[in-house]
Amino acid sequence: IGLMGFCMGAGFVLQLSPQGLFDVAAAHYGLAPKNIDALVRSCPVVASYGAKDRIVKQGSASALDSVLAKGSVDRDIKEYPHVGHSFMNRSGIPAPFTIVETLAGFAYSEPEAEDAWQRTFAFFHKHLAQPSDGPGVSEQERANDAPAD
Repeated sequence: IGLMGFCMGAGFVLQLSPQGLFDVAAAHYGLAPKNIDALVRSCPVVASYGAKDRIVKQGSASALDSVLAKGSVDRDIKEYPHVGHSFMNRSGIPAPFTIVETLAGFAYSEPEAEDAWQRTFAFFHKHLAQPSDGPGVSEQERANDAPAD
């Protein structure tokens, strides 16, 4: 089971990832839990941050990467230098109002968003993909089902 969240939802993802309920988690521009050290027991995490984020404090990506490394948690944490908060969100609001988004640092950025989505999907595929015969099929069961020569 994979869990994904953005902003406040990403904070919830990071709160839940050490609970042993999920196989992989994606936390995009989320605040770390107050007890960040609990993440040493986290499921694998992919996360994306913007260096120009005005909501999530600077250094959050490296702090997350550091605590996950302490627990040898598989991770893909990336901070994009030229974007802020919500860079993966294509809001669809009318053009005149995008000025407010941009001033607040909430601008969509296609190159970084596409890279973040590709990293997320690849990470989820790595941790959630099942063998072609389906879940729970052992090598011995495959060998027993193989046609005899």
